[in-house]
Amino acid sequence: MIASSPAHNTDLIARIQYLYDNGLFVQAYAAAAPLGPLQTWRGTSNRVLAGRLASQLSANRLADAIFLCTWRADPSAPDAVLYGAMATLSRRGPLAALDLITTRGILNVDSGVRWDATAFAGYLYGSYRDFGTADRLIALALEQSGSPWIWTQRAAIYEMEDRYEEALDAARHAFDLDPRLGSTVYSIARCLSLFERDDEAIVTLRRGLMNIESSHLAWQLADLEMESGRFEQALATLAMFDRLAIIRDKDTNAWLAGRRCDIYSRLGDDRSALEQARLANTPFYKEVAARLEQTGPNATRVMLSVGFVRQHHMTCAPATLSALSRFWGRPADHLELAEAICYDGTPHHSERRWAVDHGWYAREFTVTWDSARALLDASIPFTLTTSYPGGSHLQAVIGYDAARGVLFIRDPYERVYGEFAEARFFSSYLSTGPRGMAIVPSEERARLDAIVLADAELHDLAYEVQDALCAYDRGRAVDSYTELDQRASGHRITLSGQRSLACYDGDRSTHLDAVEQLIARFPTDVNFRLEKADLLRQLMDRQTYLTYIEAQSRGPSSHTLFKLRYAQAMLEDGRQRVNATRLLTKLSRVWKSGEALSSLADAHWHAGGHRRAVDLYRLAATLEDTHENHALAYFHASRLVREEERALAFLRNRVERLGKRSFQPTTTLFKCLTELDRTDEAMVVLHKALEERPQDGGLLLFAAHSSSDVGDHKRADEFLQSARDR
Repeated sequence: MIASSPAHNTDLIARIQYLYDNGLFVQAYAAAAPLGPLQTWRGTSNRVLAGRLASQLSANRLADAIFLCTWRADPSAPDAVLYGAMATLSRRGPLAALDLITTRGILNVDSGVRWDATAFAGYLYGSYRDFGTADRLIALALEQSGSPWIWTQRAAIYEMEDRYEEALDAARHAFDLDPRLGSTVYSIARCLSLFERDDEAIVTLRRGLMNIESSHLAWQLADLEMESGRFEQALATLAMFDRLAIIRDKDTNAWLAGRRCDIYSRLGDDRSALEQARLANTPFYKEVAARLEQTGPNATRVMLSVGFVRQHHMTCAPATLSALSRFWGRPADHLELAEAICYDGTPHHSERRWAVDHGWYAREFTVTWDSARALLDASIPFTLTTSYPGGSHLQAVIGYDAARGVLFIRDPYERVYGEFAEARFFSSYLSTGPRGMAIVPSEERARLDAIVLADAELHDLAYEVQDALCAYDRGRAVDSYTELDQRASGHRITLSGQRSLACYDGDRSTHLDAVEQLIARFPTDVNFRLEKADLLRQLMDRQTYLTYIEAQSRGPSSHTLFKLRYAQAMLEDGRQRVNATRLLTKLSRVWKSGEALSSLADAHWHAGGHRRAVDLYRLAATLEDTHENHALAYFHASRLVREEERALAFLRNRVERLGKRSFQPTTTLFKCLTELDRTDEAMVVLHKALEERPQDGGLLLFAAHSSSDVGDHKRADEFLQSARDR
């Protein structure tokens, strides 16, 4: 119950605020006891303070609820809007948060939170990789305020941009401004850990926790201590976390028990690990508990010393290959590797081709529990491809724990290693293998050949098919596919080879036949069913496609991508545009997707909301900046609202960033300049690209077409001849 004396309340709130500002969150909560439960506080500023305090004590759900209720009760209050947007980010995603913070006027209202709100808006734009807007907003906020918290947002945006050195500098500046602020300690420790400077990060966190009662810092410290093998210290840190997170929610309780289970397992105390796994009671830890109940003493544990290489945007494969190369004492620069093999992801054959070309012996295989253990027992880590609807991710398998039944995973995006539970993991990825690839120095070939790897010979032939098609050698591809089909007709690897060959030939009927066979074997695989939908759209009448995609989009377990396809189909029907817009809005808020954003932009454009559409087209183009259709859509919409120069600046920046890895950004900029009748500028762009990529067949063909279009047929013939010679 709130104390009755207003004067007493004012003094008490001031005391709580003082303790909070000095990082004494547990003491602040104790001092607040006379005010009753945090969710019962009254007054906008008091309720915001209550929500912030709940967050610092690891009651994240409670904090979000308080922030949202405060904003709804006082939607014009700048601080309520800011923290309401922060809660919206965790509950409904960045687009909903961005809409809230940019439409409520607080970025232009003179208030105590204006520049914090501006910095947070920059962070949200950064999450969509719109770094032009993000950098502009964060620079404005720093110019006007320069508070330590804003500098932590500057560091976070630099990290999103893969500018890690600058992120560390910004974090250091924030820390120098206020080393007692929990967010500055967290920021600098995080940046240090990305460089594997774990000792420095741990010292920073321990010193911070001497003065700051922060459960977040204890959480971060425990993870880093475990990562660096300091298990007893990590247990002590978790005990500290237990004392600091005094009103935590059930998800945090599960994390705490799970982390203790992990540490006890690494210490060899399987009995205590089992107790904690039961307390965690999540699907993962239920499986771990079941294995621990069955496992006898002296079960094998292996952990190889594969270090962390932080991936950049869409460079998980180069980062993972770089980490494995370093393990073998043959370092390969991650960014140089990315430039060689990576653009909008990395095809599997490119990973293996790079390894072979650089003196490695590589074997692809279907990962099984037994093959994983055999490789790791021989001190051979390997790559693992995990596929998900719409994409895939590469990480390294660096160890296993037979007692827990888990593989240890080095993910190039996550600073601390993770775990995959055997039964759940392998059943989830049957439709794609999962695929693994082991690489060893050529002189170690016998060591790898001594291990039996499932489907290795089939993977060899599938690789030959892909490698031949990339070299435009269809005859060699057909020979390899024929041998593959003779060895394992109907096998998923064989069917994948059939799909590749059919795609190369443009034979959609054969492609569909292969996909149908894969769906028959793996009926729940989302990617195969999406592939079928795309083929039906190209091969069949509209109604056949609509019937299929509507059926796939129904039901609570239907994947978001099917709902997106259905919304796109509805958008083509003028009678369904309102429903389509409603669904696309929902999808875009719960799922970051350039395709969903672009479709939502289409809906707003058709409805006359051109300004909103242009903003959404831009977010789609920045989020998925290797997709030319998004870039073109943004330019065309911008041109119609007379903002073509801003769009051209974005397109030029794409060429500068991506032009060394692909000719496509250059062709898009060229097309847009010619649409504006700026042909001379377009030709300058093209000739510069040709100087940088003189052997690029695709660019040479584009140059031939472009020269022909402007009447320079002699030059066109020269480009065609160069393409043929290549």
